[in-house]
Amino acid sequence: MKIANLLAALLATALLFVCAAELQAKTVKHPTGNIEFEIPDDWESQLEEDALVLATKDEGVFVLFWAVAPEAVEDGVTALLEKLNEVATDVAVNGEAQETEVNGIPTLAVVGTGKIEGTPIIWTGAILVGSEAKPVILAAVADGSKWSTYESQLVGVISSIRRPGSSEKSMPKLPKIGK
Repeated sequence: MKIANLLAALLATALLFVCAAELQAKTVKHPTGNIEFEIPDDWESQLEEDALVLATKDEGVFVLFWAVAPEAVEDGVTALLEKLNEVATDVAVNGEAQETEVNGIPTLAVVGTGKIEGTPIIWTGAILVGSEAKPVILAAVADGSKWSTYESQLVGVISSIRRPGSSEKSMPKLPKIGK
């Protein structure tokens, strides 16, 4: 699927720079980003160095968590946006980036839309910062035709992001995702 190609390209670029319903979930940890979160049992995860990739089994959603050195955040975001613009057309940002917090972690988030070979996509990008670890760049891409299936799961994953050992659970104010 084309979205799989996009995430593979996003992951390759990253490595170059060295819910509504109760769901069965498992905890996934990103050691260099010093975060953990819950993903549905039927999602897959793969950690390679500083990049952690999540995917639904049908490849309807891909999420990249990429821990970078503080001085590399701007370059990392630029590289990911360039890659998005290479593989997608009609890329648009829905409003301005918003400052928020995800369970006490300061976050800057933005969402948008586009198309990959004519298939609508919904994407979101965020930077999670904090003094305890490397900043984490989050990039998520969803097949627009499967959005209604995965919206609550993706929001649940993002809402569950926390520092290990933290019991803080709060619903972050996220930019409007989707249409």
